[in-house]
Amino acid sequence: METQLSRAVGIYLAQCDRAYDAVLAVPSHPLRRFRRGYNPSYQLAKAVSQYCQCPHTQALGKSRWSHSQQGLNRKQRLKNLSGSFSVHGPVAGQRLLLIDDVMTTATTANVISELLLNHGATSVDIACLARTPQHMSS
Repeated sequence: METQLSRAVGIYLAQCDRAYDAVLAVPSHPLRRFRRGYNPSYQLAKAVSQYCQCPHTQALGKSRWSHSQQGLNRKQRLKNLSGSFSVHGPVAGQRLLLIDDVMTTATTANVISELLLNHGATSVDIACLARTPQHMSS
């Protein structure tokens, strides 16, 4: 499902002087996906991968349910996400692009990036569709 927003993000990233081996989406828990009917980050990552001319991979999973991050401070967010994500595909030696739909404090992206780097990824860049203003994200 390509939207004008995903097309704009994809075109912008394709013009950047970066090459990626794979595009990944911030995963959502299966129950959350079921309730929503889709994962917005996944839909965005799929469209963006076409513009970056690299494969979209589902090497990440959400292995544990976590409550919404909304309203939590940094320490609470880290605790809430502890052990929530898993790598179940090859990422070693790869330059990865992690896609999120909305970034507030970057805690989720940082936790996932650290996990990917610990599994041998060469680099992890992060792109998001929307960013909460700094004064609202603390």
